[in-house]
Amino acid sequence: MVNSEQLWLVKSSGRILGPFTTAKVKELVRSREVALLDEVSAASRRWQTLQYHESFKDFANRMRISSVSDKTEATWTATATNTSTALTQSATDARSEVTEEISTGAEFSSSIREIVVHDVPEETRIVNKGSSGRYQTQETKDTAIQRQVEKTTRGLWLVTSIVLVSVVAFVVQKRLVHLPLDRGTTPFGHKESVLNKVQVGEYAEALRDLRQMFPDPRQANELAIYYGALLIQLEGQTLQGRGLLTSIVSGHKQDLKQAYAGLGVADIIDGQFDSARENLNQALALDAIFTPALVDQASLQLRNAAYDQAKTTATNALRTNPNSAEAMLVLAESQLYLFRKTGKIGDLNQVNKMIKHFCSNHWDYSNELGFYGIYFDFLNQDKMLSDKIRDYLDRDPQMTSDHRHNLFIDRGIGQWRVLARYCEAIAEKMGDEPGLQAFLASCSSHENNWEQARARIEKAVGLAPKDSLIQAWYSFILKESGDGDQATAALSRATELNRNGEVVLPILLQARFCAGAKVIDCARAGWQQIYERDLDNLPAVSGLAWVNADKGFHSEALKFLKKGLGISPEYIPLLKLRQRAEREGWYALSK
Repeated sequence: MVNSEQLWLVKSSGRILGPFTTAKVKELVRSREVALLDEVSAASRRWQTLQYHESFKDFANRMRISSVSDKTEATWTATATNTSTALTQSATDARSEVTEEISTGAEFSSSIREIVVHDVPEETRIVNKGSSGRYQTQETKDTAIQRQVEKTTRGLWLVTSIVLVSVVAFVVQKRLVHLPLDRGTTPFGHKESVLNKVQVGEYAEALRDLRQMFPDPRQANELAIYYGALLIQLEGQTLQGRGLLTSIVSGHKQDLKQAYAGLGVADIIDGQFDSARENLNQALALDAIFTPALVDQASLQLRNAAYDQAKTTATNALRTNPNSAEAMLVLAESQLYLFRKTGKIGDLNQVNKMIKHFCSNHWDYSNELGFYGIYFDFLNQDKMLSDKIRDYLDRDPQMTSDHRHNLFIDRGIGQWRVLARYCEAIAEKMGDEPGLQAFLASCSSHENNWEQARARIEKAVGLAPKDSLIQAWYSFILKESGDGDQATAALSRATELNRNGEVVLPILLQARFCAGAKVIDCARAGWQQIYERDLDNLPAVSGLAWVNADKGFHSEALKFLKKGLGISPEYIPLLKLRQRAEREGWYALSK
């Protein structure tokens, strides 16, 4: 286990250093590598001068006292005629960064001299009863001091007004955000808001807005197609969702093939396979190459144990749409069941080659498809399996969740509750090595079994504490399971161990951490390092698009945006950036 001590980033001479523990920051200050005037920041916090930060204020004061006591000690002796007592005093001011050295070049005179000022006239002040209400001297009413006071007062009033306006605006905004949307109508702005969220894959937020707009879903009208599909896919509310989609079919409205496919998904979830087949056939009658219906049909055949048919249908879906990761998943799963039934290793190897070729050109579902590749290699008794598992671990763990997936395709395929069991079957045969424990932990994390994932990755760390890739996975699992401080500490160790850049994941997680903390230069450095290693690395291309956008370099941002969408058109971070570019008019400005 790692210490949960707070970690810090340090901004010094234009560089972002860290993260460091509190003790390490103090050590750097003592060694003059970091100055008290440099800035520090915890994760997702504002930058603040080190010497004024609450966590370092006492330490800074002690450093100043130590520095002053080394340099300055003032001593003097005062002598009076009637006393022979010598008084010696040494003074240091711990509250000041500058201490004046007191020294005397000659002895003080032993006699006491008085300074007397005679006949000093008393200054008379008269209250000015003018409209300003201020006190002024009788001789002058427009001194430099008075002008400064008036200037300061005006400034204070201005600042106060701005603060009040900001507070009022904040309160109003908060109340408006929590107000329900207009329930009697479907305003254009509200409709656009829902469609925008659907377009970037923010499905949960879109469903929340639809509920606010239409407490009675039957009033959803043209948005019923999304309302019904979201209810089915996100919450499994097949009854209500089916009702909305049926209203589209019965009304012969637009989106008929999507409605039939959505009804087929609801039927598959409810186990009503005959009805599902009927609805999917209706969708394919409208469009014979409609990919969602083809994939759903293959999924239905898979559930009915018609593995040959499922494989054929999935292959046809890939012919019509070579980019369908869901079709590839059905093909992989169908072939696995066929191998168990027939034992034909040749067919297994053929599909395995298709999976690897697909993964070399596509990013969506790369976690799941990559796992099938590993498992097929295991079944084929591949002697390089340990190396392939390590390569598999050195990829973005959240790649699948960062992609938008079609609302009308069955999500029951490629489920980690099934794949995790295959993962355990591999571990039973291969032993107890650190990489395998990390592999098991990754499977548990994809299954959202965070307690098990943490136990397994801690075992891997115990077996190989200096493995940067294992430390990176430790950081990811700690963060996702809610232990942010320890996650940052583990990431710091992973980064330190990966100085030579042997693996990508520590760099990727560090860049993502910096981006989340709004430390743009740090994020840029990480994304650039990955990009130079692989010009088609999707997270790096996306990350560089975002850092250029946040810097205001819109032309550069658009170049990376275009490149990234060419690599993976359903990548959510890029879809969000494209919406921002359209909203802020970057395309027009770049012409």
